[in-house]
Amino acid sequence: MKPHPRYGRNDPLPLVASQLVAERAGIGFSTLSHTPMPTHVRALGSGAFRFGGLYDNTDIPKKIAEAMKLTMPAN
Repeated sequence: MKPHPRYGRNDPLPLVASQLVAERAGIGFSTLSHTPMPTHVRALGSGAFRFGGLYDNTDIPKKIAEAMKLTMPAN
């Protein structure tokens, strides 16, 4: 199975950009690619009770939107 063209490459610009974003946001990326594994998420602050455990990566933006009282667009 071939990797998706946007994933699995080590292009310098996206790598540097993701490092800068991670540093500013105080987060870290444990991998440079996507995996089908659930993601462990924890949070601090308002709405943190919504997070705490393993989640599918597609559920995380939904939880963030819920914490911000936003409505996610329909697919």
